Amino acid sequence: MYHIKPIYSFTLHISNIEGASTLNSKADAQKRVLIIRAGRLGDTVWATTVIEPIRALLGHDTQFDIIVARGMGKLFEHDPRIDTIFEINHRSIPLLCCPVKLSVLYKSLQYPYDLAILLECGSHFSSLMRYVRAKQKIYETKRSHSESRSEGLNMVHVTSTVLAQGIPAIYCKDAAPSLRPPQHINSADLIGNDRDYLCLHPGNSLLARGKLALRSWPESHWRELVQQITHHTPDIQIVLIGEKNERPLSESIAANFPGVINLAGRTSLQQLLTVLADARALITTDTGPAHVAAALATPVIAVFGPSEAHGTGPFASAEGWAVSVMKDVGCNPCVNTERAKACTDNRCMQVITPSDVMNLLDKALQRLPTASVVQLEHVE
Repeated sequence: MYHIKPIYSFTLHISNIEGASTLNSKADAQKRVLIIRAGRLGDTVWATTVIEPIRALLGHDTQFDIIVARGMGKLFEHDPRIDTIFEINHRSIPLLCCPVKLSVLYKSLQYPYDLAILLECGSHFSSLMRYVRAKQKIYETKRSHSESRSEGLNMVHVTSTVLAQGIPAIYCKDAAPSLRPPQHINSADLIGNDRDYLCLHPGNSLLARGKLALRSWPESHWRELVQQITHHTPDIQIVLIGEKNERPLSESIAANFPGVINLAGRTSLQQLLTVLADARALITTDTGPAHVAAALATPVIAVFGPSEAHGTGPFASAEGWAVSVMKDVGCNPCVNTERAKACTDNRCMQVITPSDVMNLLDKALQRLPTASVVQLEHVE
């Protein structure tokens, strides 16, 4: 599946390939770039790190095509920087059996890319990268990924390091994820008023899929946080966000607070972009919306426990503000380890209190300088 901006039709006929590379003068004047990252929400946001450095180098009228996982294309349908969005259901399907990959290949034969960049270290797109027509190709390899991660770099820095393999490093120095909110959606219409508001996201993707969610903050903590925010900042209303499967949790949290707006399960991805872009701040855990909000320059407080905050926490641009807060309980971080598989009691999340988060909220609202990761002392 692919979305076209503007509408453009692809039909693959082998007989057309030989003469398809002839370009008109108008198309020749504009640079074209292909980005490949077919991952989850956070992965897709990280991939946008390369866009602004490339625009700075090749020109702000550079056209970007992007291959993303199914459902992620909504992030870019309204983004003027993106020309064609290719959504792929199964990235493991071989090139010759995958209509989406063949469409990308065929477009490159008609309109060759100036740069193609693969931001995945697996082999799913190796054949496409081999045959796609591009003047320059940049690959993320398992070795480069492992080396960057072993240095404790945030995934945004990993991505910019990959990009620096193919363009001057000076352009990558301040690279950060960036998204564009849709202009045709009004957050006040979604919320029901035009008051200032904070977004809280109590759920996460694992919880939404009915799995053991070690990254979850206790429901009682969310309730207490809502109470503290309501008491300390009565002029700012609270808006709960999340997926449809997370709505029961949000309803339980909001039950005793009639002023709380519960949008969980009631916004599209595009509407969520607008809600997050206009929010004074977002309080969440290790979730995709944390990265979306950070890429929109909305202040983010992310509660971290089992995940590695330095590597996968939300990343703030020069205009943004983002903090991951955590406490060391001796066994965290533990994601992708045997400890995580055996864990049934996420103490690393439980010991972070609502007061710990409230202590950061004033800084977030004022965008005061703060370390990207705040590790608080845990006292038994």
